[in-house]
Amino acid sequence: INAVQPAFLGTDAVLIGTVARLDTIKNHPMMIRAIGRIQQNHPGCKLVIVGDGPERENLELLVREQGLEHAVLFTGFKNNTPDFISSFDIFLLTSDSEGTSMTLLEAMAFGKPCVVTSVGGNPELIQNNQNGLLIARGSDDELVDAIQSLLANRQLSQTLGKQAQQDFDSRFELSHMINGYNRLYNQVLG
Repeated sequence: INAVQPAFLGTDAVLIGTVARLDTIKNHPMMIRAIGRIQQNHPGCKLVIVGDGPERENLELLVREQGLEHAVLFTGFKNNTPDFISSFDIFLLTSDSEGTSMTLLEAMAFGKPCVVTSVGGNPELIQNNQNGLLIARGSDDELVDAIQSLLANRQLSQTLGKQAQQDFDSRFELSHMINGYNRLYNQVLG
């Protein structure tokens, strides 16, 4: 994997990642607490946080307080976020509020199983247990359970990722979007 530091990975690493501005609304602490719990049964799991922002220092402090320096990687801001998303085994988006997330759309396009909070535009893109997993905003327990279900059931993980990719292709592939806009214009114009 080119995008993530190889020394961090080890040979059996499972990459759980996100791409988001390091801001309180994105609720990164929820991910950090979850990876701490998941590490107990799955020590090969690593959390990769791509992005930068005003909360970085606080998040790094939380990682140190939790003793998770071996399990959490902060990459800072990167221009090549698709390279990172393509290397993730599971994509997370734990925002307390969200519009239509471009990084969630990218994860779907790459066929990644996604675990997202049921806020804002997320439920418009992810249908629970069909093309990803929806969890309650702020629920550490639901996040841990969702990640562990994907780790325990590789078939489920693959199925959700494949369906996410198919849904992305059917809704957001350029020719489908152009046809949709044409239908909308024809309806509006009569």
